[in-house]
Amino acid sequence: MLAFQIQYGLQNPDSLLWSNLSVAASGGLVATPLGIGIGWNITGWSNTRRWVSFTPGQRLEQGEKIRVSFKCTINDSLADSTRGWDGIRVGVYGGSDIDSIRFHPGGTAGRRVEVDLINTSNRSSAYLYIGGTTKEAVGSPAMRLEDLQVRRISRPRYIWVDDPTEIQKAQVRAFRLLLLVRTSKRSLPARQEAWESIADLPPIDPGASSDGKASALFERIIPVVNNGI
Repeated sequence: MLAFQIQYGLQNPDSLLWSNLSVAASGGLVATPLGIGIGWNITGWSNTRRWVSFTPGQRLEQGEKIRVSFKCTINDSLADSTRGWDGIRVGVYGGSDIDSIRFHPGGTAGRRVEVDLINTSNRSSAYLYIGGTTKEAVGSPAMRLEDLQVRRISRPRYIWVDDPTEIQKAQVRAFRLLLLVRTSKRSLPARQEAWESIADLPPIDPGASSDGKASALFERIIPVVNNGI
């Protein structure tokens, strides 16, 4: 073995992707804030497709699962089963495609809506949207959205540290083990480019050594099941 290192993965505090703080209305909608950080009253829905989107843009990887949670209240014009919605779509967009799922707000004021979405493509800047169309352009359909929270619930991302503080130890959720070893082979099948330093491990040329043997880097991430170390 040439070198090794152990790093500690802290729970990423930025797991909250979107909240109530920023919204952009589209296609004739009007978003009126209920108060800072509380929610929005969305008016102007009709029988043409309209939506609200939430910023900032977030990087999402293919296969990631996110959970969308909020309180939803719709007025009589929107709730009417004859002319209003029988379902609303919530999803993420960015790039050339959209992933969305349908939910039913019901007629209960302040009903908690919670849906899970699977992101099906890599998106460098994805946005959350909530929208749809009414059956008829009648009445004054309005939707009240409160307490929006959108979080990653799979493929956790870690912040790696070498020497966690006492407070950080309670946030450790994984270990990262890096091993730099000398292999038994005398030469590489094809010469590789020299590695830059990884964490605190030194840079190394895999094909250059005093005895001609190759080098290999092994990385393992081990989740922990308790509350820190």
